[in-house]
Amino acid sequence: MAKYNTKPKLEPTVNYEDGEAFELKNPEEQLLHLSATCLFNEPKFYGEQGETEQKIFDLCRKVDPKFMLQLASYLRNEQYLRTVPTVLLAYASTRPEAKGTNLITTYAPHIIKRADEITEVLATYQTLFAPDRTKDNKTPLKLPNSLKKAVSRSFPRFDAYQFAKYNRKGKVTFKDAIMLTHPNMPSDIIKKILDCKLAIPYTWETELSKGGDKKAIWEKLIDSNKLPYMALIRNLRNILEAKVSEQHLDKVIISIKNPELVRNSKLFPFRFYQAYKSLEEINNPSTSYILDALEIAMDYAFTTVPHMKGTTFIACDTSGSMDSSLSEKSTMALKDVGILLGLSANRFTDKGLFGCFGDDFGIYNTRKANGLIGQVINVKEWSNKLGWSTNGYLSIKYLNDNKIFVDRMLIFTDCQLYDNKGWFGESTSNSVRKEYNRYKSINPNCKLYLFDLSTYGTVNFPESDRSVVNITGWSEKVFNFIQLFEVNPKAQLDYIKSKY
Repeated sequence: MAKYNTKPKLEPTVNYEDGEAFELKNPEEQLLHLSATCLFNEPKFYGEQGETEQKIFDLCRKVDPKFMLQLASYLRNEQYLRTVPTVLLAYASTRPEAKGTNLITTYAPHIIKRADEITEVLATYQTLFAPDRTKDNKTPLKLPNSLKKAVSRSFPRFDAYQFAKYNRKGKVTFKDAIMLTHPNMPSDIIKKILDCKLAIPYTWETELSKGGDKKAIWEKLIDSNKLPYMALIRNLRNILEAKVSEQHLDKVIISIKNPELVRNSKLFPFRFYQAYKSLEEINNPSTSYILDALEIAMDYAFTTVPHMKGTTFIACDTSGSMDSSLSEKSTMALKDVGILLGLSANRFTDKGLFGCFGDDFGIYNTRKANGLIGQVINVKEWSNKLGWSTNGYLSIKYLNDNKIFVDRMLIFTDCQLYDNKGWFGESTSNSVRKEYNRYKSINPNCKLYLFDLSTYGTVNFPESDRSVVNITGWSEKVFNFIQLFEVNPKAQLDYIKSKY
């Protein structure tokens, strides 16, 4: 019998609710897990503000700078995040391993995609790595040569209009960026920036800032075809309240449900739900047509989701912590995102079984023929009766107790799962891991996908369990990994490394 060469024991820890949890051992997976849903300097339901950011910084010291840049490129282009990628780019430029290489200049074009991200990455570097230097300090900001070169090469990718559009006051301005990096680009644009003579651009913000008749301004913007899709979706309420003409609303409706505009917009799908909710009480004859258009747009946003064969079980966390908003200014809660992603996944299954959990677990009878946004609203209201605890294990217990065969399980949660079904609500030893291991007697080949919507640094299963996959992100593209995960639990990490 082996005495020393034995299988290592599991080392569970606890989450913020004292439920069973496990640490990810691979620093790259930890960094992916924490970064994919991190909005910097925003409070979270659990923990102190800045706690997640500090964990990210600690991990950045442990991983190769190339992976930091690959991850930043993935988050910027496929998860539609902006701040985290610029932080990773700035941090990578400080790593000694990046010195004397072309890593920063190679990856910067994947991360600096808008003109304002030139100043954002420099402000990020100044704030995080040169915090004692103020703007009026006589000592110039000293940049790593690689970052200086990368920013310098970014300037020619943008024209005068784009610089004028994002010419805002901040810790670092375009003028500061020119003085720091000395870009090689048309001298007339450089001169206009340095002389503060960039022409005021024609944008929806500048037009509205002029004041005047809102109806006429919105109609002019709609006719100009220069109203960006994201701005259109976010301003639907303002457009309706301005009482623009029916002809202009018809143009708006056509644009909303244009499949090409939807797919190129890089909008989180929950933005359509957010717009829908903002319009429900607007008393306008065209409101219902716009709501219908938003439902169609939502469907287009999910057309790239792969179909899941067999039976898929979907459970959404609707506990109290999921009521926390994505950011201080956001009207969207984690619960909204989880239910939306869960219901959208259900539309791409042969057979789907959908439910939610809080204190209790319940099955909700969905119909794929119904509008997705309307279903989200109904499910959210229905889920209130389930209570506010996070008894996620009850969802799999339902399958065990009823001996229901499923091919895969999808759980959308913040992973702060526990059990309060003991005496007086005290935690007991029940856990989602124990129920899932018990379920393997029904289907030993079942896969469990845990979609972590607000990562806190721990997971609910040990990394050694290859039948369980942890996925992070709020975009519809997280579903594209499911087919890959059926054969490779490290698919998200491997995808990032192979594509970028």
